[in-house]
Amino acid sequence: MLGVFRTDQSGKAITKFFAETAYENAFVVSEDMQLHTRIEQHEWRRFLALAVDDNSRIGLLLPSFEDICTKARTPARAATKSRYPAIEAVLDNDSLRLVNTTVRNAHPRALQASGLIMAGGFGRRLGELTKNTPKPMLDLCGKPIAEHLVDNFIDSGINDIFMSVYHLSDVVKDHFGNGSAYGARVRYLEESSPLGTAGCLSLLPRDVDRPILMVNGDVVTDVHFGRLVEYHQAAQFDVTVSVRPYPVQLQFGVIEQSDGLISRIREKPKIMHQINVAIYVISPNVLAHIPAGKPIDMPSLIEKLIPLGYRVGVFPLVEEWIDVGTVPDLERARTSFETEKRRSTIFHDSADLLPFVEARAVG
Repeated sequence: MLGVFRTDQSGKAITKFFAETAYENAFVVSEDMQLHTRIEQHEWRRFLALAVDDNSRIGLLLPSFEDICTKARTPARAATKSRYPAIEAVLDNDSLRLVNTTVRNAHPRALQASGLIMAGGFGRRLGELTKNTPKPMLDLCGKPIAEHLVDNFIDSGINDIFMSVYHLSDVVKDHFGNGSAYGARVRYLEESSPLGTAGCLSLLPRDVDRPILMVNGDVVTDVHFGRLVEYHQAAQFDVTVSVRPYPVQLQFGVIEQSDGLISRIREKPKIMHQINVAIYVISPNVLAHIPAGKPIDMPSLIEKLIPLGYRVGVFPLVEEWIDVGTVPDLERARTSFETEKRRSTIFHDSADLLPFVEARAVG
């Protein structure tokens, strides 16, 4: 059955399900098919944001997960109508065991958000490839990298798109024009000098009154941007930073001690860090803190906002993500990115929904 997991499975199976499908929920059952709980995609991400090890069995993770869920179920989330499809449980009337699942089709809607692609960088590490072509315009499976980002915005219900441009800006502008060919409105934030990853926000029209989803123009990802916007709005964050785990293997044993006595030795442990993947959602109320015409990067802006009391949250990115900074990165993106895996058909009919096959899934 679609989206059903047993308590003895690894939590990683749920993470994989949400990464590879567009469904908004899943179910956990006991071995005799008694329904244990319903897991929402956004709640599972909030759980992963605590650096939870999802290699553990689902049954062991559920107590702490359910504790986190009660905090994540805000009135704002309850009022949020997701544009993504949900799975419904079919129970036996007598035993209350799960006998099947059905899909409730999604109802696409335009999101009250704007997109911003930061496309002004030089891409010097790519050498001759970016001498006459901006990095966001490098070919990826027959389209520029930036065009895949535009497709993602449009698939996610975001049709109002800005692009910050500087290096070889005419190449970008000539390709996208006003966006009408893509079913969107594209406007350009033209930097007279490099403004950094956040400085271009000072060039936005003053009447911007909705969240802005920002992404570096050299990012390759299959995350649904709409999910990120819904997450940001439901959590009532002022800034949402997309992160993903990055392990660092130490080459030495690590000593843990207390009062001069060794309590534990960990031999060459793997330390897990959460890295910034340069995909953000910014609420318009923070734009006043961006200096006009002066360079500033997103990390510096965020460090400025936190002491002022702004809510800066994280969105754990479990989907594919590649930062195209070097030639090997570009080749890896070209090898791994398959356009037929895009989720752009998820709204057409329930039969078009991307199936999920997991060897140990129930049924």
